[in-house]
Amino acid sequence: LVLYTCALGTGYCTFVGEQREGAWLRFGELMELATLGGGATATGILLNEGGMSGEWSALICGAAVALWALARLNRTVFAAAIAVPVSFLVIAGTAGSLVGLENETATLPFVGVGVLAVLIGTRNISSPQIMRAAGGLIFLMTGPGWVASRDGYEGVLPVVLIGVVFFTLGAQNMWLELIPTAALVIVISLVLFIVEHVSNEVAQGTLIVAIGLGVFAGSVRTFQRRHTKSSPVI
Repeated sequence: LVLYTCALGTGYCTFVGEQREGAWLRFGELMELATLGGGATATGILLNEGGMSGEWSALICGAAVALWALARLNRTVFAAAIAVPVSFLVIAGTAGSLVGLENETATLPFVGVGVLAVLIGTRNISSPQIMRAAGGLIFLMTGPGWVASRDGYEGVLPVVLIGVVFFTLGAQNMWLELIPTAALVIVISLVLFIVEHVSNEVAQGTLIVAIGLGVFAGSVRTFQRRHTKSSPVI
């Protein structure tokens, strides 16, 4: 009851704030996030107290928030871009628990969330930078974990390939919020694989340095291109 009451109050603030511009608009979108969080939490508690399992109640609330946020992607400045990946994470965690994913396989839905968020951020939406940054960060937090849990190439190859694709997209489009996370995923994943499969310490060091230099050179080249394009022609 308290959460629903608070959600009604923040919902009213959302309506008032989003009718204006500037700081009021940003305040309204913050209140929209608070309304979504309070309403979803209250509904989840209500469903759970009604006999529904915690996973199902969280999944239903996460799905409802995701649908609302996806419908609002082009109507908000930043609120929907924040709500989408957060709700996707809730859906991934609860769905994975419901289907019985455990240990290293439980990471896969979260890796998928990171990839999906980045892909949504490549579309023509409001604040795509926030979506790409969130997706890249989620992928950075989960991708290397999948590599560490798998001994063979099925662990490192998919993660590195996705990282290379993200790095290439970031370099071609000057999406600077995506380049660092993609570069870190590539480096960390390859280092984990090398340490696990290369026994010679000298070879390990040489390969790690080569990987780091390669990614660093690509990043520097990207920033040089951005500086060249932004420099005025005299």
